[in-house]
Amino acid sequence: MRVCEICNKSFENNKVYSNHIRWQHKERPKLVCRYCQKEIGQHLSFHEKYCKFNPKNIKKCITCGKILIKKQPKFCSTSCSAKYNNKHRDYKPSEDKRKKIINCVRCGKKIKVDFRASVKTTKCKDCKKQGKERQLICIFCGKSFLCTKHNDRKTCSDECYHKLMSKNATANPNCGGDTNYKKFIYKGIYMDSSWELKLAQLFDTKKVNWVRKPRKMVLYWTDLEGQKRRYHPDFFLPDYNFYIDTKNKYLLQKDDFKLKQVIKENNVELLYGVFDDVVKSLQERHIL
Repeated sequence: MRVCEICNKSFENNKVYSNHIRWQHKERPKLVCRYCQKEIGQHLSFHEKYCKFNPKNIKKCITCGKILIKKQPKFCSTSCSAKYNNKHRDYKPSEDKRKKIINCVRCGKKIKVDFRASVKTTKCKDCKKQGKERQLICIFCGKSFLCTKHNDRKTCSDECYHKLMSKNATANPNCGGDTNYKKFIYKGIYMDSSWELKLAQLFDTKKVNWVRKPRKMVLYWTDLEGQKRRYHPDFFLPDYNFYIDTKNKYLLQKDDFKLKQVIKENNVELLYGVFDDVVKSLQERHIL
């Protein structure tokens, strides 16, 4: 049932009520909301019920009483939220009060543990370490050392580890460099990459003499800190008296300064670049 606010007639449903307002009260006086003072054509009671200035609809901060925006459900700021929650939070004992002192199962040492810890199985830190450690022998210096079960360490210290890596790099037939990349062997000679392998095979098909001896083909250059360093090119063509080095785009950008310094300081001809560019330049020189 709806009641007309102008003539106080009652109606069965909203449709009949709206038609009555539309046709019977065409020149009706405008109604004013008592909260926001806004002029309302119809449904004044509905508007006043949900008006944001209605005291029932105004929300205030629980802590400071400040009027809230719609998006703020209870508090105006995080500080008010913290003050309220800290004041009404249930008391919980601190961690120290929740701990208990028991004896270690293995050595009998007194230890402070959580109140839920088992008295029958709890061990101290030293006893836990002893169960996990094992004795190994350093493969470089031969000294024995303790290591955890899940650790695959083979040397007793970082010093021995670096010395072992240096020894392996020196013994590496592939120019004494890194030992963790894929190697290619062609005619008993180690190649650093598949590009070098392809280039060597291309030289053989075109009957071009080439030399690859990384230990003997050493060129020196000076870095930005003034330190002298070694550089090993990939190939040397004795008939044409120049060096070749194939590199990917990343290494070309990274080693740009180094390659220019090698050419400048050693006064040699060095052809370097991506595999396709190197092959193209060799074809232009009528070598391939």
